Amino acid sequence: IDDQLFCGHNNGAYIIKGYHAEKISNIPGAWIFLKPEKSLDLVIGGTYTCLTLFRKENGKWTFSKRIAGFDESSRVMQIDKDKSLWISHDSKGVYRLTFNNTYDSISNIRFYNTDKGFKSNYGINVSKLQGEIIFLSPHGIFRYDESTDNMVPAERYNSLFANKIIDKVIENKNGDIWYFSENQLAVKRRQEDGSFKEISHPFKPLEGSFIGKFEFVSDQSDGQVFIGSENGFIHYDPKFNTNYDKPFHVFINHIK
Repeated sequence: IDDQLFCGHNNGAYIIKGYHAEKISNIPGAWIFLKPEKSLDLVIGGTYTCLTLFRKENGKWTFSKRIAGFDESSRVMQIDKDKSLWISHDSKGVYRLTFNNTYDSISNIRFYNTDKGFKSNYGINVSKLQGEIIFLSPHGIFRYDESTDNMVPAERYNSLFANKIIDKVIENKNGDIWYFSENQLAVKRRQEDGSFKEISHPFKPLEGSFIGKFEFVSDQSDGQVFIGSENGFIHYDPKFNTNYDKPFHVFINHIK
């Protein structure tokens, strides 16, 4: 955020400067950090038990306050176009929070679960694709319908992913969409005409090696990709020429 590396930790929140970690909050279990508006020197943090607010003063990020009024785990969050904050809880449903102009006070909280259109309260992840807030679930992808204040199937994205169960999506600056589905990884490369071409062969050997609910892909500006796995980071270079359809010979030396 603003060329500063934030780090969430069980002991609190840190700013990483070179090889040094500077602690900026003692509130345990920092999950995530989001900047609500580019023009504001504010960051909202999600933790095990609450939301936190950080301010940049004299070029330095400092802890401002614990935002009162919300005491749920806030691991997965997204800022919407109207500046409201969507938070998905893995076993309860989804919360929508609105704030005052300085983001230090919550003005309204709405809650969405099976009473509001979801098929189940479990395993919902709020995400963002092409600027639109969507909700990944074991029963398909949903979107918010403002006219009914309910969740409805997001047919556009369910069709894009061929009705697969999608666990996580990550969109890069080129509009390519990386996604995890049932512990498998693939990427949909955006074409010039707006369509997508799916690439999955290079990632077949990684099947089953990802950490559920903590899947990770970092698509760098130079095209290099880093993928998180249970054994560490994996480097993928899409420019490396490989024939993934090359036939191979099998030699069987024992049958039991």
